[in-house]
Amino acid sequence: MGAEEKPVPVKSSSPRLSVMAEKFIYADTVAGEFFDLLASLPATHGKGKTVLPLRMVIAQAKEQGLETVSGKTVKNHFSRMSSL
Repeated sequence: MGAEEKPVPVKSSSPRLSVMAEKFIYADTVAGEFFDLLASLPATHGKGKTVLPLRMVIAQAKEQGLETVSGKTVKNHFSRMSSL
């Protein structure tokens, strides 16, 4: 019998858990912000010409107390975007 050989450590090609956790946390945060943005849109958004940035449209709608889009609309938009 020959001498026992020690196993050679194999370098993993997959990313560390800490790196992946940070990416997923960041992605979830962005997704949450996007969901909140959609939920804040006025119900009339998209039914006319709007040249203002979304955040300005949302701020104006909030100031004017306008009704926001329904939860079902937000869910539909969000689910379509999630496939991307």
